[in-house]
Amino acid sequence: MKSIYRINSFFLICNLLLFIVPCFGLLAMIPLGIIQLTTAIGISLTFYRKINFELKKMLKIYWLLVGLDSLYIMLYINIKKSHYDFYEIIFFAYPMLIACYFVYVTYRINKFINPKEE
Repeated sequence: MKSIYRINSFFLICNLLLFIVPCFGLLAMIPLGIIQLTTAIGISLTFYRKINFELKKMLKIYWLLVGLDSLYIMLYINIKKSHYDFYEIIFFAYPMLIACYFVYVTYRINKFINPKEE
């Protein structure tokens, strides 16, 4: 679990640094999303029975946020764009907030699974 947290943190930090050039940051969101989704599936299948109620709740919130983001993306594609950039801000900021939340969730699960490690 410790390696999952470290890999997740590494890719998130790399992605945030790549946002110095926005085009690179946006492209780096794709592999970050793939890595986080596969990691979340693995955690849900492997560690779900081992973690406490609070961590299960955090994992469920993560999946809810991912589902809402997927719904928003589908709606965004089907709705005509307005003259405001608000939709684009949400379109790119929301997944990064979810990614940050998932790194926090993996940190908490890692601390629960490996309480003696720092």
